[in-house]
Amino acid sequence: MRFLLIVLGLAMLACRPAAAAPGYQLAIVNPASPSRLHAVWEPLRQHLSQELDAEIELVFPKGIDQVEKLLGHNEIDFVYLNSYLFYLLKGKGKLAAVAQMRNLDGMTTSQGSFIVRADSGIRNVDDLRGRKLALISPLGAGAYLAPRAYLRDFGMDIHTDLDLVFTGDLKKSVYAVLLGDAAATTMCAVSYKILEHKLNFKELSIIDSTRPFPEPLVAASTRLGPEPIEAWRRALLKLSQTESGRAALQPLADIKVRDFIEYDPALETLTRNLMQYTPAP
Repeated sequence: MRFLLIVLGLAMLACRPAAAAPGYQLAIVNPASPSRLHAVWEPLRQHLSQELDAEIELVFPKGIDQVEKLLGHNEIDFVYLNSYLFYLLKGKGKLAAVAQMRNLDGMTTSQGSFIVRADSGIRNVDDLRGRKLALISPLGAGAYLAPRAYLRDFGMDIHTDLDLVFTGDLKKSVYAVLLGDAAATTMCAVSYKILEHKLNFKELSIIDSTRPFPEPLVAASTRLGPEPIEAWRRALLKLSQTESGRAALQPLADIKVRDFIEYDPALETLTRNLMQYTPAP
């Protein structure tokens, strides 16, 4: 009888369904099209799914309102976003840093370049007064905060002293300048080096550079416990150390990602200074 009970117990254990793999939603907040973002992030999604033994779904929210809504509905677990959005959402207690992106220059910060047509006659940012400036979004660190702060050095308010328009897309901003629909745009210097080989930049000229701003990062919803956050942190930091990890990172070079390293909270000082910056009288 005892033997029979043992056999029955083992049979019941064998029939018990295996524990389901954890599931995570990884949000990518970027103005590029979802199809392009999916193409460059899918290899990393697959790699992390294997490393973490988890089901990972990519989602592509647009803007801080949608990100905040999805966080509130527990529909985002981890998110890749710019340092300005992170600073705002961390301040609301919704996000915690996981790992910092390092760009193709090996840096965790970058500078924006003011770009004009080479034949425009514009030689410095002071020449932009009253002219149209095409930026991507008012929620970008490099696409808004950095140029806004730098223009204040010249006594200019980006909203009142220039004709400011938001295009929602980097290439649209560049084409607006090329076609003469805008006098200038700004672009991360690293992105400029990537795109100048793909687009016709021979007609463009860089007239100045902004103050430094922190690069994007991976953050986690604060509703998650420490175990999954630490597991993701280790997996992201290990990417550049293995052949499979480097292969997963390679497509991300198209959006200037080299790898991920430990997050340094001191970078938030740069963001805070850009948000609060006013020039000396």
